[in-house]
Amino acid sequence: MSLDVAIYSHLAADPALSALVGQRIYPGSAPQGAVRPYVTFFSVSTSPGAHMLGGDGLAEVRLQLDIWADSAQSRLEVSDRLFMRLHGFRGPMGQEALDVRSVTLEGPASTQEQPTDAGETPTFRSRHDARIWHSVPVPTF
Repeated sequence: MSLDVAIYSHLAADPALSALVGQRIYPGSAPQGAVRPYVTFFSVSTSPGAHMLGGDGLAEVRLQLDIWADSAQSRLEVSDRLFMRLHGFRGPMGQEALDVRSVTLEGPASTQEQPTDAGETPTFRSRHDARIWHSVPVPTF
């Protein structure tokens, strides 16, 4: 069961977020020339849970989600909706029904990147860091 697939389908299934970004939600990086606003996300790290007897059946994934927009207002709208969709979520996620136990979001950290060419518009970016606890198979020895 892929966390990337679960995150994508969970976000893409939200009508309010889709109204803002359409299907422009990309694992990893966006294709060159992607229309803004859009969302990118990637896993920063995964820590399997454990106790004295072995695995506990949970993993914590740190996920970075970035919003890329042409205006501060657009960035804020997408950021707010992303927060509402993910923060505090627990339950089956996505079409694969990944067993998510907890999602907490930190941020956003927002920046404005100036264009390198005179004819381009600035890029407004926000970053959220998510901690997602979900079930994983327990190794047997």
